[in-house]
Amino acid sequence: GEAMALLDHRPRIKFRAEHRLLAGVYECVAINGVGDPVIAAIRVVIHDAPVVSAERSFVHTAVGLRAALAAKLEFAVPPARTAWYRDGRPVKTDDRIVIMVQDNIHQLIFRTVRKTDLGNYTFRAENKLGMADVSFKLT
Repeated sequence: GEAMALLDHRPRIKFRAEHRLLAGVYECVAINGVGDPVIAAIRVVIHDAPVVSAERSFVHTAVGLRAALAAKLEFAVPPARTAWYRDGRPVKTDDRIVIMVQDNIHQLIFRTVRKTDLGNYTFRAENKLGMADVSFKLT
């Protein structure tokens, strides 16, 4: 990481963690020229509303083909509850329509697209600090 310049020598550092990008591990390194440096670390965790994104919001397919809608859960601390919706209603999964989650990628997979599957979908992530969603059109 980057070194933070201090104005004077002091046993503590104080800053406002106003953005989730300030989360991470901070180290204090003490060097006095005698022996090895002493290092102490602290992990700063920032709580905020979820952030979601999608590379493709329009997915073109054809009846009988496989199709997938993919949303990326960029950030969620505390962890988010996630769900897929079609026209405001929760998507019903079965052997043909499945939800897969790997790492932070949430996919709604249509193993065999039917004409009735075409339409508008939303992926939503929600925690106690807020909600985020991303919309898709399956055509």
